[in-house]
Amino acid sequence: TQGVSSAASDLYKRQGVAVTDLRPAGKGNFEGVEFDVNSSGQFIQKGAKIVIFSIKDSRLTVKEV
Repeated sequence: TQGVSSAASDLYKRQGVAVTDLRPAGKGNFEGVEFDVNSSGQFIQKGAKIVIFSIKDSRLTVKEV
């Protein structure tokens, strides 16, 4: 699992796949790299397509596509 660095802005709007169920926290895979992610509160099932829509304080927030 990778941490979010100062290059986080490169991740904004990047699409990936939920590697785990997001309840709301879990892991997402973006172009072969796993990151810790959070949904905005909703449950997202493992395998769902997700997109990063918010990056704040090194926290990646995703929603289902």
